[in-house]
Amino acid sequence: MSYGGIVLASLSAYLAGKFSNTVILSKIKVKMKGRHLWIRVVSSTLAGQLLDTVIFVFVATAAGVFGWEIFWSLLLTNYILKCGIGITMTPFTYWVCRFLKRKEGVDVYDTGIKYRLW
Repeated sequence: MSYGGIVLASLSAYLAGKFSNTVILSKIKVKMKGRHLWIRVVSSTLAGQLLDTVIFVFVATAAGVFGWEIFWSLLLTNYILKCGIGITMTPFTYWVCRFLKRKEGVDVYDTGIKYRLW
């Protein structure tokens, strides 16, 4: 097994997935004027996990960690599992957001933000 390949796949997928998730969540919050958290959470999860999963499975397979014959099944099962967990956690996300807004007394909107990796 190629440990370098799995590390490269994990890190690159994590960075791309989290960045896209954050940008989508932020942009939708501004457009929806802070309403409908569930739409923001589900939309950003679906997009971010798609990018994360595609990059991870592709890089890991290209690095020889997995065989190409299981590429599509890995892609599909990983995506369904990640999205299922993310969507299932939506009520917890509501609770955390409500708790933090009350505790900090702030509800931040990312207006005028330029999203860049560097």
